[in-house]
Amino acid sequence: MRTLIITSLTLVLSIGCEDSIPNTPDVSTGASPSTDTESADDSAGSVFDFGEPGPDTPPEPTCTTDTECDDGLACTTDTCSDEGEVQTCRWTLVENTCLINSICYQATDIAPNDACLECEPMVSTDDWTRQVGAAQCDDGEPCTEDDSCTETGCEGTVISCDDGLACTTDSCVAGACQFIAVECNDGNQCTDDSCDDSGDCLFTPTDAACDLDGDKCTNDVCTDGECLATGSLNCDDGDFCTIDLCDADVGCITLPTQTPCCAGEVALCNDDDPCTDDLCDELTGECSTEYNTANCDDGDPCTVEDTCLAGECAGVAATCDDGNPCTADSCDGGCVHLPVSDTPCDDGLECSTADTCQNGQCVGDTSDCVCEPVFSPVANKVVALQLGTDADIGQGLDLDGDASTCAPSPCSSGVDNALGLIAALANQSLAESVEDGSLILVIEHIDFPGGEGSYSASLYRAKLAPENLMCDLQTSVCDFLVNPGLYDPNVCAPVIELPTELTGDQLTAGGPGTVFPFSIPLSPTASLDIILYNVQLQTTITLENGIISAMTGVLGGAVQKDDLKDAISELPPGALPLPPEQIAPLLDTLIQNDIDTDGDGVKDAASIGITLEAIATNLVGLGEPIEDTP
Repeated sequence: MRTLIITSLTLVLSIGCEDSIPNTPDVSTGASPSTDTESADDSAGSVFDFGEPGPDTPPEPTCTTDTECDDGLACTTDTCSDEGEVQTCRWTLVENTCLINSICYQATDIAPNDACLECEPMVSTDDWTRQVGAAQCDDGEPCTEDDSCTETGCEGTVISCDDGLACTTDSCVAGACQFIAVECNDGNQCTDDSCDDSGDCLFTPTDAACDLDGDKCTNDVCTDGECLATGSLNCDDGDFCTIDLCDADVGCITLPTQTPCCAGEVALCNDDDPCTDDLCDELTGECSTEYNTANCDDGDPCTVEDTCLAGECAGVAATCDDGNPCTADSCDGGCVHLPVSDTPCDDGLECSTADTCQNGQCVGDTSDCVCEPVFSPVANKVVALQLGTDADIGQGLDLDGDASTCAPSPCSSGVDNALGLIAALANQSLAESVEDGSLILVIEHIDFPGGEGSYSASLYRAKLAPENLMCDLQTSVCDFLVNPGLYDPNVCAPVIELPTELTGDQLTAGGPGTVFPFSIPLSPTASLDIILYNVQLQTTITLENGIISAMTGVLGGAVQKDDLKDAISELPPGALPLPPEQIAPLLDTLIQNDIDTDGDGVKDAASIGITLEAIATNLVGLGEPIEDTP
């Protein structure tokens, strides 16, 4: 019995024989393929022939040479076989190949349109073999991961984008997780709109100023969530040389006047003495003076609380005691604290011995002191940090508590951020340093009450703990080691503690007298190391199960310009666009001191605002000292 052994019979014969080989039978009318198991071989080396001859007459010879049997396929061996009375074309499939849909493939070749189908001659030479479990495919869905082949095709696992926060809508878009804050806005200017731990919107009445009727000459305030008019705006500026008016569209308007006592807005009676009130007879223009008790400056840096008395400005002697027994305190053009050495003192540690002053510090033998730091389970890691760019709300804080002062101009609402002018120099490198982990700031909430109340907070530099170096420090709750430079191992306590108050979702910390060393990266090889004075922190927090899971707000402080110029002078060449000797005069010209850091009435530092975002984190111990970039 002659057999035809191959799958896809009709297509192979029509391409390989019917069109190119003369005297071949019409495959469509030939005998059916044999079911003889000895001839029906589906593996490599399969043989093709033309079926059985007719019952009465033998078939005509179908070929005379191998060339006449060439089917044009590289994966078949074509021969003209002499089988008794008939020479017949035979085609044998080359080992380790597949012939699928009249196209030759090598073993392990992948299907053109499906990465989960492969040529496996040991399984089938004429059809694709599905690869179940292989990870060689892509399901085309950007929001899946770990794509692999299944019985039905390529499938992946949907990426989980749950940030665990009730007040965000979580989704995956184009392969990236997006967390969109739930919008809570009731359109009422007299409520603070927020989202609680359950994802429900809260609308809390405020007592803020509002606009009831669009008239700028009325004092409108919020009362029990409703905007009410409480009277007319007082536009009196206290200057008798101006005419004070109010316009409904503009608000207060000040106009100059011309009288025997005034030339425009200038009073003609002015002796430039801060200790006298200048009087003027509006009929005759005659000037006179009266002594006052106004604040003044007697020009002596060693006095404070200067006031006028009987026409003279005088103050009381400044107290220069810094509370450090290892300094000699005096006043000479200002308070001077000279370090002393080799005198007895008390470092405050019961476990230390032989306490003596050494270069202004009380130092004792602490070899018998043992510290086992225990950090609060409530802490946050800063994931976004930028210098405020202007004096708008949200870019800085009212550091001096005076809503009538602000910086830099134009400004309003008492926001102090005089150093916002340098934000463009540092913000890109600052963002990169936070992103890559070269600058890690953490906030510890010490003795956190679990909700509203008072406690203390501390700021640290930190680095990832060795056991979780691969932790995603921008999105995950990671373990961190605290830089010992801001932790006193002798007393097992932070060097810096900020008094903190949590009311609702509003957290405030710090105040006058606080300090914090801060490093502003300028490039991979240069950082600007400064000290922030009168540090304040104001944030909005998310509280979940007694843990602060997120916070957004502003860190504010003041920088003494001399310290800033010294830090700039120590930078390596090229760290800033201009040489240090050119930057110092610009700082003096463009940036004015606006904060009094020591309470002597003299503004001695420039304010700075730093916006931040933070997530929950774990503090697990003390690490090695962190060396700042030179």
